[in-house]
Amino acid sequence: MSCDPAKPSVPAASCCSTGKPEAGKAEGCSASRHEDGKTDCCPIKATAHRLVELCKAGQCDQAEEELYADHISSVEPFSCDGKCKTTVGKSAVKAKGVEWHKHMTVHSCSVEGPFPQPESHRFAVVFKMDCTCAQRGRMQMDEVALYTCESTGGKIIRAEFFYAPPGGGECADKHAGACADKKPGDKTGCDAKH
Repeated sequence: MSCDPAKPSVPAASCCSTGKPEAGKAEGCSASRHEDGKTDCCPIKATAHRLVELCKAGQCDQAEEELYADHISSVEPFSCDGKCKTTVGKSAVKAKGVEWHKHMTVHSCSVEGPFPQPESHRFAVVFKMDCTCAQRGRMQMDEVALYTCESTGGKIIRAEFFYAPPGGGECADKHAGACADKKPGDKTGCDAKH
């Protein structure tokens, strides 16, 4: 469903039924205006465009600080080196990023998207990185990130990452269940429900 004001046939319950917010529309559908004058009719779309804008500028840390909810869940596809697949809480997600940067050098990164689906409060972004991993050497890494936002305000509450396992897949098998004994709220930010 597009946010095209020229298509009045879009259901009124949709956040994106018009280019301008109207009284009585779906909750959380206030317009957001960009510096270039463009208006997003949904906070989810505004969040999506802001995240891409910041990531393209190399400001991923600022994107997390500005756009992530305090109770964010960040989900990796594999639990490598005994680490949890799911990290909960903004400070734990930041710590995970710091740890990642200790082992990875990013030479370049392109960002594609966003690809919003406002009705489900989600959007996707594609990251393509040329990076060097301390353990594996230089590699090309393609990653799809799927973000879920709050219905009001647009803060990101879940970030899921999809990419091929490093080293052909042994990582996921080798460390499956490595943090099954951890509890939600541990200092590591582990969410044992994964």
